[in-house]
Amino acid sequence: MYQIPCVARNYGLVLQDKPEDYFNYNNEVVNVQDGRNYALTKKLGSGQYSDVYKTIDVRNQRTMVCKVLKRYSETAFKREIKILRELHNGVNVINFFEAVYFPNTSNQQNRFLITKEACSLLASLLRYDPQERATARETLYHKYFAY
Repeated sequence: MYQIPCVARNYGLVLQDKPEDYFNYNNEVVNVQDGRNYALTKKLGSGQYSDVYKTIDVRNQRTMVCKVLKRYSETAFKREIKILRELHNGVNVINFFEAVYFPNTSNQQNRFLITKEACSLLASLLRYDPQERATARETLYHKYFAY
């Protein structure tokens, strides 16, 4: 029986001319910054290996997106940084600014999500008296959702 070689239609041969260091992420040098300059404000999505948060840079109030790895391993971390650096300025690809360490994010991820606005909203929804409890309309216009 005659076998036809299988090659992916769009990107099957895209890596064949790349140098060895393109694939070697173990030697990737990553300068990790302290996470105190960023406030994780809202969880936008979740995957098997990471969570994505709406983030504010507290130095200049710029809104950005932060990808937080769920399980830290040095190999996975370096591979992720290498991929993001290679894709930097690509079409439909987010830009990589810096690697940041958030202490205890694997055990206490939700501690970044509890803001004054979130506590206020929760308090208004958990009132015992139904007459004092926030309505659905009031909840939608709460300052927590103003972001």
